[in-house]
Amino acid sequence: MPGARGILNCQREKCFVCNSGGKEGICRKTGVGYRITCNECGDEDDEEVAKYEGETGRNMFTRGCEHAHDVAKKAVDKPLWKHILERHNGVMARPIFSQFKMDATSLYRSAQRRKANEGVRIANLNPVTRMNSCNEFRQGTNISMRPVRGVGV
Repeated sequence: MPGARGILNCQREKCFVCNSGGKEGICRKTGVGYRITCNECGDEDDEEVAKYEGETGRNMFTRGCEHAHDVAKKAVDKPLWKHILERHNGVMARPIFSQFKMDATSLYRSAQRRKANEGVRIANLNPVTRMNSCNEFRQGTNISMRPVRGVGV
């Protein structure tokens, strides 16, 4: 039965993490950095495989459902469907949980560390194969370059 002690897979039909081959049971964790890789583009360790780096303060199940929903409605402005359009000519060769793999990279107690780590992971992706957009990399930054009175002036 789902949720019983000892069962790692949450057994939810819509769980992106557990159903795509990610670490089972991690879908319940909050404050997570995660990676989505395209299984059609190659092996996860391959340099040419397309990757998306993300973070969420919510649990991975909830965030994974949003990604799956975006693909189901063919949202052109969302990273996974945009990748399918650009790299696979708009054709999904497999169902979503076979096409992509979602897995946690690390857990965080601090939102600031989680977001900073995501930025570093995005910066280290191959710009040709990354699924993250440039404006996503800058999202959430509150750094301004204007001088503040009394600070260094």
